[in-house]
Amino acid sequence: MAAGRRVRDVASACSAESFELRHLHLALRVAFGPPGPGRLEGSARLELRCLRDGAAELSLDSHPSLAVRGVGLAAPGGEPRPLRAESRPFARYGSALHVFLPEPLRAGECLALDIAYRTGEGPGVCWLTPEQTAGKQKPYMYTQGQAVLNRSFFPGFDTPSVKSTYSATIKVPEGFTAVMSATTWEKQEKDNTFTFKMSQPIPSYLIALAVGDIVSAEVGPRSHVWAEPCLIEAAKKEYDGVIEEFLAVGEKLFGPYVWDRYDVLFMPPSFPFGGMENPCITFVTPCLLAGDRSLVDVIIHEISHSWFGNLVTNANWGEFWLNEGFTMYAQRRISTVVYGAAYTCLEAATGRALLRQHMDTTGEDHPLNKLRVKIEPGVDPDDTYNETPYEKGYCFVSYLAHLVGDQSKFDAFLQAYVNQFKFQSIMADEALEFFLEYFPELKKKGVATIPGFEFDRWLNTPGWPPYLPDLSPGETLMKPAEGLAELWAASSLNMEAIKAVDITAWKTYQLVFFLDKILQKSPLPDESSMAGSCDISNIFSNYISAMYQPEEAQPPMELLAHLGKEDNLALPAETTEKPAWFSELPYFWSKAQVLEWISYHVEKNKYDASAINFSCCNMDGYMLCHCTPEQLRLVFGPLGDELYARLHEIVSVSDELTWIIDLLEKEDMSSQEIFQDSSASELGNSYTKESLEEMKSTNPFFQADFSYISGALSPGSSDISASGTGMSHSPNSQDSGGSDIDPDPTEVKLFSSDDGFADYDKGDVKHGKRKRGRPRKFSKENRDCLETKKSKHSPRGTHLWEFIRDILLHPELNEGLMKWEDRREGVFKFLRSEAVAQLWGQKKKNSSMTYEKLSRAMRYYYKREILERVDGRRLVYKFGKNSSGWKEEEVLNRK
Repeated sequence: MAAGRRVRDVASACSAESFELRHLHLALRVAFGPPGPGRLEGSARLELRCLRDGAAELSLDSHPSLAVRGVGLAAPGGEPRPLRAESRPFARYGSALHVFLPEPLRAGECLALDIAYRTGEGPGVCWLTPEQTAGKQKPYMYTQGQAVLNRSFFPGFDTPSVKSTYSATIKVPEGFTAVMSATTWEKQEKDNTFTFKMSQPIPSYLIALAVGDIVSAEVGPRSHVWAEPCLIEAAKKEYDGVIEEFLAVGEKLFGPYVWDRYDVLFMPPSFPFGGMENPCITFVTPCLLAGDRSLVDVIIHEISHSWFGNLVTNANWGEFWLNEGFTMYAQRRISTVVYGAAYTCLEAATGRALLRQHMDTTGEDHPLNKLRVKIEPGVDPDDTYNETPYEKGYCFVSYLAHLVGDQSKFDAFLQAYVNQFKFQSIMADEALEFFLEYFPELKKKGVATIPGFEFDRWLNTPGWPPYLPDLSPGETLMKPAEGLAELWAASSLNMEAIKAVDITAWKTYQLVFFLDKILQKSPLPDESSMAGSCDISNIFSNYISAMYQPEEAQPPMELLAHLGKEDNLALPAETTEKPAWFSELPYFWSKAQVLEWISYHVEKNKYDASAINFSCCNMDGYMLCHCTPEQLRLVFGPLGDELYARLHEIVSVSDELTWIIDLLEKEDMSSQEIFQDSSASELGNSYTKESLEEMKSTNPFFQADFSYISGALSPGSSDISASGTGMSHSPNSQDSGGSDIDPDPTEVKLFSSDDGFADYDKGDVKHGKRKRGRPRKFSKENRDCLETKKSKHSPRGTHLWEFIRDILLHPELNEGLMKWEDRREGVFKFLRSEAVAQLWGQKKKNSSMTYEKLSRAMRYYYKREILERVDGRRLVYKFGKNSSGWKEEEVLNRK
């Protein structure tokens, strides 16, 4: 860091105050093991210079997962001299490796330590199985250093206050390629060894390695894209010529690009971050390969780190805003030059909304809502990560520009700032002191102490930024988005006006802004920000239909021919379409199908949809299936874990999914008999609409959208014209996934026009209508009507909760599997939980069924109040108020 300003980094155990790290060399062999973590084995050489007299002990950052095999003092032309070393606890995110020197050193003396070690299972070294890659053929590994993870990659000075050059020799298995964040690299063909050299000093967290089936393509005079072979053409097409334009603008604004090359490595789909600004080669998510260059501007943020963060670096993680606040400002300066002020202000408005959401969630007075965060010893810096250093930091830098009052002068200051502190790590006081020295007239005016805008308040007081930059130039793009959001959120939809709005030319952040406005207008409950009503889901689905209308199938002409006036419609069986995503595995879902599936889970889990980063939802099923839990959590917050579990239970039991599809497609004569029974017909439309609504409520595999039927709409709802299926359910919507909760064959029969429904008149051909409103519950009378058609011997229930109920009701079939704990209250307990799961698996032809899956399936019934958990009691559950058929009086009435 800057001379004379060294500050202790409480997140590091290294002896930075006693020793200067001049160069690091890694010599490692990469070995992919069986499924699970592989191994890095070799040595690290640290070239050091003593800073104070009498230093006899050196401490390095390390990690419990890193096994040190020996430490030696390098001797010119000879064998290293063995040294005593021991590992000591430091924090939950690392340990301290203490090395004892043979004699005290004098200031200025140089030495080199050789440390032989093995690692691979730490948090900074990530191993992917072939299934987690895009190509599915070979495993993959990569490292992630920020903030304090590289101490599990190599022992060293893991603090941003220390910068050094480094080199590496990496031997990898045949058929693999290694890349690193280095200025030069070379491959030795004879033994598949790669050599790297970083000629500029960088902090340890920016040292990065990736090994896999990786190839490259040139996209500019100093840029390549790297990716797995199956992605390289898409990457080249997306970024050819783009990176150089961004670099050139950045150089004009902030000074020379000093890192020689700027490459981009598109990581496997399971990479859990948007991007990591490793110098010379940025690691990014393949989600940026949208196919239409709509997300290429995301890379501007990582390019801006080439000046702010990588070249001028925060000295400790409590000053993280120096990295991110300046980078956000630089990103938006480049964006303004390339895309214009309107688009940049629109993007900044979405960032401001994220900051508002964060502070509303945490409370403005939360200590993490300061720019200068005090990180206590033992606290993982990653735990302090939030929107504040990004967006509040951006506001502070914008305020400094506002004080200057001339954009060109402030751009010149930024160049001078970079030139003054390049290759150094600094504190905020140094940056602000330089600002005042650069603008002496502002220092003379006392701008650092203007009441309400004091620099100290900016740094040390939590809360909303005292100054907000003017974003009014973005109104030309915001107003159309706001207007469309008003149309979609209206109680009565004007489809003609909605269709008249052309969104095909809208850029990503205009769509994000539009969705944010829709969520703000949604009637969320006052006591909760959870998206409890289906309005959000419906609006989301309507947006999907509008966005993806060109690539989704229109309603069949055979169906359109039957549409009549006054919504008095019937749905011919031969023209009924199942949901567009239903007949395909998730791997083959389109972007629209993925969004429909997400919208279903947003509603089902009553999730706050405003917390979703919609700009990252532009993915098809193939990309979705390769997301890790961390990636989904990054985009969807807590809902990400739910989405991951539901999705992978389907893709892991594709044979089970195929069985379900077969079940729904086959003709079931017994079902036909039930629905053609006179007792059913006598119920008329009252029975029809209620039973159909229940089918949709209980069975997300249901094939038809029966909202075409007259009267199927709940009071106060409005008509929505839609293309495609009009469905927002998913084949893996249940918590168990697959067939853990399956449709009753009696509930999936498709109807013909003479099944007792209201007649229809031929009239104007219209699009099919979709209705708002949550489907109504099945009445007890209608449920009993159906249940009388089923066998009275257990277990007859097709739904999981019925299956459980029927086991309890028939002791002769129980065999000690379950028991009543309180029959009157409906409380029961699993005695042999795995046996019950296996029995359910046999019923559903799923040999992989376990109680863990079964219990996840049961969670689906909590929200519907069919089942309840009994707090504090393992394996104990209770029937809820919406269950039926288990009470003794109900059982007696059936006999």
